[in-house]
Amino acid sequence: MQTFKLFIKVSIALFILTFSIKYIIEIFQLKDLSIAYQELNLILFIAFNTPLLIFYWIVRTLRLKYLLDDTSSTIPFLKLLQINTFAITTAMFTPFQSGEALKIAMLNDLMDYNIKKITAVFVIEKIQDFFILTLMFIVGLLSFQQRDISRLEISHFLILSFVFFALALISVYFFKYQAKKKFFISFVLSSFSWFIMCFVWLNTLKSVSLELDFMHIVFTISSITFVQIFSFIPMGIGIAEVTIFKLFLSYGITNEMAKVATLNLRLMGLYSIILGYILYTILKVYNASKN
Repeated sequence: MQTFKLFIKVSIALFILTFSIKYIIEIFQLKDLSIAYQELNLILFIAFNTPLLIFYWIVRTLRLKYLLDDTSSTIPFLKLLQINTFAITTAMFTPFQSGEALKIAMLNDLMDYNIKKITAVFVIEKIQDFFILTLMFIVGLLSFQQRDISRLEISHFLILSFVFFALALISVYFFKYQAKKKFFISFVLSSFSWFIMCFVWLNTLKSVSLELDFMHIVFTISSITFVQIFSFIPMGIGIAEVTIFKLFLSYGITNEMAKVATLNLRLMGLYSIILGYILYTILKVYNASKN
């Protein structure tokens, strides 16, 4: 039965990947890569995205440390940052972003922790992220006052509203592991981390001279994140580019600019992975020297 389920998931993922790559080959040409590179303000891209991404990982690590509470008191913050940065970066190119679960094993190996509590903390993190992303999707969708909302979008809104409240109920179940104040603060940190990511996207688009409304950024990030997660395709390769390109066209962006912006957002994703592993390596060497 498990083998059959895996076969179905892989088949669906391969079908989506094949369709998306075919579409990308038809739409994106080699000259688009050249244009995207020429349009990119590399200094603006690196100078602003680098500190923003590092700040993003720091905030996510603060959330982790706060949720772990007393169990993390003996772990230096930089060690937690090392583990969390590695897990978050690995999650970017693993199906269903499952790579982030590596920190469960890494934390458990680090000290003799209660594996149930570590797992509960990880689940709470994921619930909060889904909770916030669903809210971002709904708010972003309802903010589009200049275009009609189709029946399909309304159905998506109703489904995600149900998911939103279901996740709230699930979070209550795991709530017994954390104090109310702790849960609230960790939720604020989760929200703030996604707020930072919105500015990463804004800066990436600004580096190719594209000014996009903030609520469009909010809606696009939430949509693309869901697509990447549920497509079961690492990094959402193919399907993410198609979705971003189509969304940009629906925002009234020209065909050429939509191509340039889409390719540069993918470049930002690759840069995030490289920067993440560089930071992880630096922290690993530094933490090893302290032992």
